[in-house]
Amino acid sequence: MDGCIAAWLRDINTVYFEKVPDVTPASAMLSKGLLMMKVEQWTGVSSDIVPVTLAVAEEKGAEPSAPPAAEAKGLERSDSDLARELQAKLNAGEDI
Repeated sequence: MDGCIAAWLRDINTVYFEKVPDVTPASAMLSKGLLMMKVEQWTGVSSDIVPVTLAVAEEKGAEPSAPPAAEAKGLERSDSDLARELQAKLNAGEDI
């Protein structure tokens, strides 16, 4: 436990400029704790909820779409080729 506290204090002291007190003052201590017990099961969510898929849905019966030719060849182009294409588009006044 002492090792954990020492590591915690080292981390805190490297981030904050105020020293962590060695002893908590009596005025800052709680006079009485609070016991929280919940014996009732939480029933806030209905069990008939269907999860939502977080993806773009394809049309029913449609074949999976293949990547466009430009994206498929993307790994074959060099940085200088991409820079030339971008410069040509900028020179032509195209919005990027």
